[in-house]
Amino acid sequence: MFTSTTLFLSIALAFANTAMAAPARLVVGSNELCGGFAATGCKEGLTCVLDQFSTAGKCTPKVALGQVCGGVNNPACLDTLTCSDSVKGVCKLKAASLDQTCGGFVGVACSEGLSCVYAQSGSAGKCKPYSAFGQVCGGIINPACDKNLECSDKLNGVCRLAGAAENQLCGGFAGVGCKEGLSCVYAPASSAGKCMVKAAVGQVCGGMNNAACADGLTCSDSVKGVCRK
Repeated sequence: MFTSTTLFLSIALAFANTAMAAPARLVVGSNELCGGFAATGCKEGLTCVLDQFSTAGKCTPKVALGQVCGGVNNPACLDTLTCSDSVKGVCKLKAASLDQTCGGFVGVACSEGLSCVYAQSGSAGKCKPYSAFGQVCGGIINPACDKNLECSDKLNGVCRLAGAAENQLCGGFAGVGCKEGLSCVYAPASSAGKCMVKAAVGQVCGGMNNAACADGLTCSDSVKGVCRK
């Protein structure tokens, strides 16, 4: 039975629901005021660019490739682009995901952990995962190596541990090599060594316990000698 009490409760509930509902956010067009105390938004394709030292600004069209972006005092990029810096940068193409097209005329980069691998005769490539230890790398038709690895050949090689710097450990179980211009010099009766500068003319060389000669020089003895031209 519908009573006055029921009617009162229905009206009260409807009023409460209306009061609790969040008010719709005001959205305005180009060159109109936005932000501020009311947090006014901008229509599709526009961005709120705040005035210096102000919480309010004007709705401005999103900017294109190469234009200034970032922060609250510059426009946002078009939806297909991303800003090179969160404070102030320029709009650039968004990085491509796995198996998406990369490179080409516009030079689309790949997302983190991916490299652009080109087909034998293509002007663009596809984003592929970095190669792991022992996998193929080099050139533009193979993936780049993962972090802490380097390719054994610039055109077609395999990923290996990146060369160690001067005085860092080399050789050993993992077979770590040295950076260019260095050679792995082992301590006597040791299974590992340290990367040392290659020997110059007249300096000691040869064997595992002495530095190799610099490029263009030869050692007078395979076990222990001196470098000569």
